Amino acid sequence: MLHATDNPGNGSFHSAPANPSPFWFPVILLAGTLLRTLAAWPSEVWLDEANGILLASSPFSAWADVLALDSSPPLYYLVLRVFATLSLSSFWLRIPSLLAGVLTLVLVHQVCTVLHSRRCGLLATALLAFSPLHVFYSGELRMYSLLGLLALGFWYLLLLRPSLPRYPFATTLCGLGLCLTHHYALPFVAVSLALALCLSERRRSALLVALGLAIGYLPFATILSDQLVNPDHIAWIRPFWEDYPGGVALFRSLQAFLPGGSLPSYVPLSGLPAQAAVLGLPMLFMGLALFTGGRAGLSRLALLTASVGLPLSALVFVSYVFRPIYLAGRSDVLVLPLFVCLLALLYVRLPRTFLILALGLYLLLGGLQGWNSWPRWSKPGNAELAASIRTAACDTVLCSGLSYAAMTYYGRLSTPGWETLAFPPEIADHPGNFASSAWPLEKLGDAARRALLDLEAAKGRSCVLLSHASYAVPLAGALQRRGSVTVVREDLRSSLQREPFSLLVLGELGSSGNSGGP
Repeated sequence: MLHATDNPGNGSFHSAPANPSPFWFPVILLAGTLLRTLAAWPSEVWLDEANGILLASSPFSAWADVLALDSSPPLYYLVLRVFATLSLSSFWLRIPSLLAGVLTLVLVHQVCTVLHSRRCGLLATALLAFSPLHVFYSGELRMYSLLGLLALGFWYLLLLRPSLPRYPFATTLCGLGLCLTHHYALPFVAVSLALALCLSERRRSALLVALGLAIGYLPFATILSDQLVNPDHIAWIRPFWEDYPGGVALFRSLQAFLPGGSLPSYVPLSGLPAQAAVLGLPMLFMGLALFTGGRAGLSRLALLTASVGLPLSALVFVSYVFRPIYLAGRSDVLVLPLFVCLLALLYVRLPRTFLILALGLYLLLGGLQGWNSWPRWSKPGNAELAASIRTAACDTVLCSGLSYAAMTYYGRLSTPGWETLAFPPEIADHPGNFASSAWPLEKLGDAARRALLDLEAAKGRSCVLLSHASYAVPLAGALQRRGSVTVVREDLRSSLQREPFSLLVLGELGSSGNSGGP
């Protein structure tokens, strides 16, 4: 395979026009950084983000039990824990995702420079820098931006870099970090190792890397086993994903990659996003039709296609056989950087006029899609609730439903803060327990009575946040029987379930008075 030291002037594969001015790379990198900074700018913390902060802040001794209820490995939470020791600002906690997104731009430039030329590297950087999907993930307080960076880094070290003695160790570390970031990395790593084993000059390194990954991943295998067999972890996903068969999941993931494509692939395409995805298809076919890279170019094209398509197909197959599974959302960002490399390898062969038109169309569609989708990128509700609690001067907050993690986070940010209690109490361990355990009405009633006893024992002013009717009704009934209630906020919509909230401030529990419960 060719490397960065090869002469780019040899062979028809490298017959592209002269390399562009080095001035353009920092300009594109700066523009991409600004977009990602804007996406990560202080915004509300939604359910998964708040739960990640809660998990990262929990004692290490509890991590094994908490991770068994989660759907992700621990690496990102370790990174988040380090950042959370310095500040709980939402922008500060999004810095790891922002940095991972920017570093991916740098790495994709290097990968495509090795694959083809500096011109190809610059083109790939531009395609990824203005990708609405990648900008979106670079602003999330989640592990997905890091997932894409580590996937591209592992692929680069395993399949492109020269097989020098130090690279198996670096590749193993990168691959282990990838596997400990998200489970979707497992089929990607397996496919990449299989491709490396097919190349005689990389077979020995691939075997060493595979052995190192197996040894390094072994300590986490027990937690992975607990996650896979935990019914609570799987059942709560069902309402979101049971209607997505494998073919639809694959199609939506492919739509997400296209220029101007959708937000994460679990967001249905309609209207402008669908038009952008459809208009992006001719660009892909044009590049395929005009590709004249010779044998070396075709080998790279096949390698990239397999590296993108096979892991995605494996995830779709798992989704089809073991539904429900968390697909296709998040699988898109895993292979998005390599998909961009594939596009750049195709587009770099276009005549200059067609290339300018293609890039212009890409920027237009990406801009329109970003403008159209920007209001959906934020998930409102939690900050408004926290503001209402601060206004009510509550010292203790009892949350029903999925608001526990977010209210705990905002309580830590507030001065003075408040203590947060969960109803049902299992939600305090992990929101994966929500809507997945069968709580009989009698059990819920007992839990409601215990929750009110906890509020009676708490000092200061208390309030109750009612949401999700099946759990709020027993708690509201207990409130009506036990004391006076003042309704502070009603019908404030949840960011996830789109059900109404009621924020109730309690009078002296046990006193007579009219109840204001819903």
